[in-house]
Order: sequence, then C-alpha cells, then structure tokens
Amino acid sequence: EAAFIERRSITVEILNYRKSGEPYWVSLSLDPVGTDEHPEGYIALQTDITERKQLALRLEESERRTRTMLTSLTEVVFERDEEGRWMYLNPAWEELTGYSIAESLGRAAYEFVHPADVARKRETLEALRRGGQARVRERVRYVRKDGEIRWVDVLSTVRETQDGRKVSY
Repeated sequence: EAAFIERRSITVEILNYRKSGEPYWVSLSLDPVGTDEHPEGYIALQTDITERKQLALRLEESERRTRTMLTSLTEVVFERDEEGRWMYLNPAWEELTGYSIAESLGRAAYEFVHPADVARKRETLEALRRGGQARVRERVRYVRKDGEIRWVDVLSTVRETQDGRKVSY
C-alpha cells in the first residue's frame, strides 16, 4: 500500500544578509512538483519583502511608543462609542476614579458622573453624537468608587470611524 503524501505549499519569511552585511527579508514559497504520491521536486519562489518588514517594524515601534505615552500620562485619555460607553481608558482613569479599567469598559460615561451632572453630560454626549458640536469642553463632577467627588475638566471631540460610526475621545 502506497503512502499518501499531501501536496502542500510552504511559505516562510527569512532574514538574510547580503555580502556587504546588509540585512534583507525574503518570503520563500516552496511548491511540490509531480504527483501527490511522488513529488519529483519543488519550485521555490523568493520575494524581497524588506520594505514591508521595515514598515511593519516602524509601525510596531510607533505603537509601542504611543502605548508608553498613554500609560504614563496623568490625564485620562478615553474613547467612547456612539452611545457614550467607554471603549478605551488609560491607567490615569483608575487613579482618578478608583475604578479599574476592566470594570469601567463598556459602561456609559455618565454612570460615573455626579447625579446632578448626569442630564448635562447626556446632552453633551448627544450633541457630539449628532454632530452639533465638534468639540466640547466641560467641567464635570465624577464620583470615585469610594464616594469622593472629583471635579474634572473634560475635553471631548468626535471622529468618524471607517465604518461610519462616530466615536468621541
């Protein structure tokens, strides 16, 4: 009984070095030639992907730098969805409110606002959502997890995502 060998293409990315010592990246694809049971050899296709890899590394470094800056800020940086629910909060949120980021994400921003300011906060979020205002600066009382009240200056603006949703930050 003959063993069955499945035809498979293999693609790998390899870091090579030129004679000068300069590094370059290639994508190497190997495809079997012949029948499934008896490959006679392989065809190799090599593509220089150095530029793509360098762009990816620069993007990765930029993202790392941005994450580092956002996590080290003492000001709260946030993003809310169209309904005003937290989608992103940096660690300064925990220091300000006493709530963890995990327990805050997905909850409406006004849930953390002093009851006397909730109606105004909802109006502000609605104005941003409708597009009536592109940017809003307001002073709002937030209630910490321990019950302490903190006055906070909030600057919000809106951007439209690629799929047409409006998010505020």
